[in-house]
Amino acid sequence: MSSEPVYRFNHYRLLPAQRQLLEAERPVKLGSRAFDMLVVLVECRERTVDKHELMDRVWPRVVVEENNLQVHVVALRKLLGHAAISTVPGRGYRFTLPVQVEGEAEAAVPPAAAQQPPATLSGRPPAQASPLLGRDDDLQALRHLLSEHRLVTVAGAGGIGKTRLAHGVAAALCDAQDDGVWWVELAGLNDPALVPAAVASALGLATPGAGDATQAVLQALQGKTALLVLDNAEHLLEGVAAFVGTLGDRLGGLRLLVTSQEVLRTAGEQVFRPGPLALPAGDDLVAARASGAVALFVARARQANPRFELDDGNRAAVVDICRRLDGIPLAIELAAARVPLLGVDGLRARLDERFQVLTAGARAVMRRHQTLRAALEWSHALLDASEQVVFRRLGVFAGGFTLEAAQDVVEDERLDRWDVLEHLGALVDKSLVAAEGETLPRYRLLETTRLYALERLADAGETETLLHRHAQACVELAEAQDAVISAHGRGAAALALLDVERDNLLHALAWCQHGSNAEAAAIGLRIAAALRYYWPSRAMLALGTRLTLLALARARARPADECRSRALAAAAHMSSLMGLGDQARELAQENLDMSRLAGHDIGAATALVQMGHQAADGNRLDEAEAHFRSGMALATTLGHLRLQAAALNGLIVLATVRRQPDEVSALGAQALALQRRIGQRYNLATTLLNLALAHIDHDMPARAHPLLQEAAALVPETGSQLLAQLLVMVAAPVLAHRGARRTAVQLYGANAVNVRAQSLSPMEQLQRHQQRDLAAAQAQFGAPACEAAWAAGQALGAQEAFELAAAALADGAVEPEATAVPA
Repeated sequence: MSSEPVYRFNHYRLLPAQRQLLEAERPVKLGSRAFDMLVVLVECRERTVDKHELMDRVWPRVVVEENNLQVHVVALRKLLGHAAISTVPGRGYRFTLPVQVEGEAEAAVPPAAAQQPPATLSGRPPAQASPLLGRDDDLQALRHLLSEHRLVTVAGAGGIGKTRLAHGVAAALCDAQDDGVWWVELAGLNDPALVPAAVASALGLATPGAGDATQAVLQALQGKTALLVLDNAEHLLEGVAAFVGTLGDRLGGLRLLVTSQEVLRTAGEQVFRPGPLALPAGDDLVAARASGAVALFVARARQANPRFELDDGNRAAVVDICRRLDGIPLAIELAAARVPLLGVDGLRARLDERFQVLTAGARAVMRRHQTLRAALEWSHALLDASEQVVFRRLGVFAGGFTLEAAQDVVEDERLDRWDVLEHLGALVDKSLVAAEGETLPRYRLLETTRLYALERLADAGETETLLHRHAQACVELAEAQDAVISAHGRGAAALALLDVERDNLLHALAWCQHGSNAEAAAIGLRIAAALRYYWPSRAMLALGTRLTLLALARARARPADECRSRALAAAAHMSSLMGLGDQARELAQENLDMSRLAGHDIGAATALVQMGHQAADGNRLDEAEAHFRSGMALATTLGHLRLQAAALNGLIVLATVRRQPDEVSALGAQALALQRRIGQRYNLATTLLNLALAHIDHDMPARAHPLLQEAAALVPETGSQLLAQLLVMVAAPVLAHRGARRTAVQLYGANAVNVRAQSLSPMEQLQRHQQRDLAAAQAQFGAPACEAAWAAGQALGAQEAFELAAAALADGAVEPEATAVPA
């Protein structure tokens, strides 16, 4: 007699050794590959069989397409019934019919016993292989929720650590539950009707059917104080919701903890959403070690290599890895496992290939959590077709997006704006999109999720189309905010909005630089021109100049127009602020030549004023005056008040260099009157600072003081960090003259750091004032006190320095002329 097992299920007998399937002892005709597949599924009936394993065993040493699996699964289902083989999305297949091996003792429990609870219940969750790190606050919060509520769902994206957090809470509550903590793994099920039977099996109960299983669980837990954990419920929501609803209604002492990517939406449910692990608050070693994300990385790296240590040599790379992985526990664990192979620096360099690099996992971990791709494929497979479309298209957003932006970019002839709204809500519910903020939510995909969405977008052949739509949305946003700032100069809110969308703007500019779409160059130039206020106002002169020049170069073949003129003017202005005089002059000359050729008089007037400033900086005073006068004449002809005011500002600079204080005062009165008539706050503040600097250069700081007071009140409205820094620079000598020398020294110290940090060129005309004021302060307070004030100033951030200067300017008091050195 053969020792090979014979299997019985329903009215079939499977004889693998004889390669026969019998139905009522009559052979069933079945193809060779289908028979082999059936044998594998029956032999592995206690688990889900991965598709790759199934293909290896059914087609050994042969490379076949995956659709061959589906063909034979369909054939087996036609024969045995559809429910006989379940599909586990993203994983594989599982045989679900009850199987008896001939010759083995019956495993069934007599019906009467199935209806009786065990004498005592006692259970513990499966042991974790390693301690839970970085989740102390979450553990405490979740325990509190469970103490107050009977049903809590831990909801979050795949890999965020829901199961491990539930493990931690269950382990902590074991001793507090008189009748145990019971853990039920649902990932292997594909039929919601099997949920009660899975719970009954975990409780050690034998039941013949789902209805009987529910009753058996109710009887077993009646009057008990226990915690029941249902892990990985997202693909069985309807069945889990119905089952826990029944238990909640009947079992007053039972606490239910569910982990799922989507909430159950049942009565009494409390939802806890764990976020990513905490990232370092700073870049130093102390901040890194205090981070939950880094702590997990280090712990897992030590498991792979016990000699691994976090130190100043690898700190920056480890912190960067954790940040780029968004603090996602699964991603961090997989990354740390690669450290012995790649090293920290090698791992960091390969993070853009993260789906290929991060594939190693503990053998005990579920297959869908052994790679980032598998975890995301599991989540993606749970979406319907329209949700998958919206998900992949949202991948074009970098750093988050608003509902309106999502609708603008994602909608098409198949999905209207309301469809996008509904599907976005579903993606939030399923933890693939995070919603942040209460009043006006902002949405984002974690970076790893976004990269996966972009892969799906590429597979669908939609990448260029969606990136074009994204760039179009970005240019409309940038131009709208530029119009707001340009209109009245109260740019704080507009600049703050651009801050929020900066990653999207950079992403769009990158596509415009490299995209194959015919409109890419034009859109890139429009974005660059629209950000003319943004880069200087946010102290990003070097980045703004580089991106604007790239956009200009890409669009060089396009016809000359007003947009190109604005971009050239912006690049020239930023170059001048950084002290790149030759580059600024070349850009202004290009703008002048192009604008004259195109008949664009506004661009020509702007270029003439800029060329006048460059000539003045080079001490070519007659040339400078000619440019300023020409710009003024053209602006007057056009009736363009702002350009007239700009030309007057240039003439003030020229009169300052020529040491003509009376001319400065006369021109300044004209310029201020014109700026107040226009009412543009940014330009008015610029004129006030320019005139104050002229008075200081003529050793008349008393005249500068009221101008700076007025400018200090305007700067916060503009939101410009550039104007704030310029005010600090000009305020220092004025405050020193008024006797506030200690404050002046602090501001000089702050300038030494912040001017360099903002890539600004130092103002040479202020250098002699600084030397004189520092010498006077040292004589008054002594060298140690002066050095202490300087160091205190260097520690000030740009905003703190501005606030100090504004407060000192507003204060009418003068510091006492103390001569004693303070202790």
